[in-house]
Amino acid sequence: MASSLILLAVLVSATVMMTVGWYVQLVHYPAFLSIQPSMFAAFHSAHAMGTGMVVVPAMVGELIGSILLVADRPPKIGQGEALLGLALALIAWGCTFGLSVPLHAKLANGHDAATIRSLVATNWPRTLAWTAHAGLCVWQAARLLAR
Repeated sequence: MASSLILLAVLVSATVMMTVGWYVQLVHYPAFLSIQPSMFAAFHSAHAMGTGMVVVPAMVGELIGSILLVADRPPKIGQGEALLGLALALIAWGCTFGLSVPLHAKLANGHDAATIRSLVATNWPRTLAWTAHAGLCVWQAARLLAR
């Protein structure tokens, strides 16, 4: 029972991150190019604070839940599936801290169109990892609910 609740928590967290990821990928990051350079540093600071309040709990929940699912899986969920979910969460974390955070650090100093374009381009792997993880969780949850 506890492992099924953990799967539900991972499903919710991965779905939140998938939704945020697609919004950021298609709308939010590209809109950075439209912010006036004189206002960009203040905008970026507010963006970082607000986004952090949304994504940090979801990313931490997704990662911790994925680790727990490797250790204690619900019925019908194989070890390989659990490891795949953890790998997808780790890909998202790796892209976040290896790609996105350094680019955001550069943008904290001010508007730079090339850095913004790099941010958009390098956001694809984590958006796709979150999408795949959410899809995997939906598939796993559907199998648990099937009789």
